[in-house]
Amino acid sequence: MNVKCEKCNVRIKENKIIFVCPYSEKEIGLDCSSLCREKFIKCLKNHKINIDEAIFTNTKVKKNFRNETIKKYINGIKFFDNIINKTKFKLLYKINDDFFNKIIIEPYEIIYDMLNNGKIIKELYKNNFFAEILDYIKMEYNKNMLYMRIFENSVDIDERWLNIEKLKIFSKSENNYFIEIIKIGQKYFYYIKLENNDIVESSSPFKLLEKMDGSSNSLRKLIAAMLDQDVQEIYLDKENSWVYLDHELYGRCETNIYLNSVDVEKFKTFISILTGEEISIGQPSIKVSIKDEKVKLRIAIDTFPIVEDTSIDIRKFRRRLFSLKELIEKESLPLELAAFLVLCVRNRLSLVICGEPNSGKTTLAHALARYLPVEFRKIYLEDVDEVYSSLEDLPHSVYIKTSSIDVTGKYSKKSFEIIKLLHRSPDWIFLGEIQTKEHSKAFFHSILAGLRGIVTCHSKTAEELVARWITQHEIPPENICLLDLIVEMKREIIGNKIIRKVNKVFEIDKRNNYPNLNQIYSEKDILTFDKILTLKTSNKIIREKNKKPDEIMKEIERIMSN
Repeated sequence: MNVKCEKCNVRIKENKIIFVCPYSEKEIGLDCSSLCREKFIKCLKNHKINIDEAIFTNTKVKKNFRNETIKKYINGIKFFDNIINKTKFKLLYKINDDFFNKIIIEPYEIIYDMLNNGKIIKELYKNNFFAEILDYIKMEYNKNMLYMRIFENSVDIDERWLNIEKLKIFSKSENNYFIEIIKIGQKYFYYIKLENNDIVESSSPFKLLEKMDGSSNSLRKLIAAMLDQDVQEIYLDKENSWVYLDHELYGRCETNIYLNSVDVEKFKTFISILTGEEISIGQPSIKVSIKDEKVKLRIAIDTFPIVEDTSIDIRKFRRRLFSLKELIEKESLPLELAAFLVLCVRNRLSLVICGEPNSGKTTLAHALARYLPVEFRKIYLEDVDEVYSSLEDLPHSVYIKTSSIDVTGKYSKKSFEIIKLLHRSPDWIFLGEIQTKEHSKAFFHSILAGLRGIVTCHSKTAEELVARWITQHEIPPENICLLDLIVEMKREIIGNKIIRKVNKVFEIDKRNNYPNLNQIYSEKDILTFDKILTLKTSNKIIREKNKKPDEIMKEIERIMSN
């Protein structure tokens, strides 16, 4: 049965109404348009059928309003179709017929204007649909948020569109859902199809988020992506938009995960309950860690007033970080350079690893640290536990968590803990994400006090990092000369693949009390064994450790053989 109207085609099939509309997903549906609500009501009254489901689609995207939401709305419609209720409102409250049409099509607007009429409000509370609207108005929900709450729905890609254009290149089945990678043109699409509402075990911390999802299914699909070992990072740029992600095999992928404002609100509530970190105008940014048996996540959330709409970045860390051998196999660095860096770490030289976010800094640092002598007392200091769960098999290792620049007060400040390292007698230290002036001053204080290890910093290039230390953080140039090496990481997207690798390595020479960066490695100027013995760092090891050149080469050979 087809019912034509000016702007959409309405199809009625069994207990389902399908509206095919030529508009975007943000303009169609019971939650977005009073015109859609009006058309829905007309279909109900004209055809007098029991409706369990309403679908609004533009042939690429579909919004599905399921049984619970539909029944709730129909219950509100029937409240004023009831002759007794209608007569009562007309006689007692002098309500005209226009009111009965408007309150079921634009309930927020009509009810908001009547909040001062206590008698009408009392009558509306007798109906669950209108009572829920009143409660959300009291909680100061705006119109858009209220309609999203009342008319909760799932947003997905219309499978008919995918069936026409898709080229499935990868699929796998998980617990009550499956994942497909589809190639559409030059782009890759990450598609999740749920087969059951229960996708995680009852012991999982994500079970709470699954229960909060309701009929939306968007958060369930987000959980599936978070648990997928092949997914590296997940992004939401703003509310009411599609999530995209970085896949280990297929790079940057679009997804069928759509998070509206209500979904985002639920996700933020979940994070607050699980971690205790509150998101507010006074603290509009947070960075937290969540982990279970399968996955470890670092979740960064920014909200108003820093951004107009909430943005979310979910970075996944492997339960076991890549080994140095695996990084060599992935061509993140060549074997000769890896052996040289291990030599420097084992002999307690000071390394700084810099690079853009998610360029592999911590992964390389941890891979190198696994070659430290077993007897070394190792202290790891981070604001997000990127390496903590990987330390379980490392003896003599201590992990210290500090407050991040996004969240203060819950943990000790990073700069304080760096200074306190002097009293913890470490043989080697790892300092994650030295970012602020305060951090840098504390770090160089520890270097002057004799501590040695690996530090990670955000900076695109080594030159820019040194310039920031001197000009912005006011680090004396002669103190920077105490460092031994700066390793520069690079992250780039080639085609659709995300490549992370060592871009350059610099020794730091001292010229007139000023740091001079001497490049010893690049992709075009590789590091050979003959060159290693001529380096300043190798000579420093020979001099301070009282080793001979042939002993250095034998040590490198042993490292390479492992």
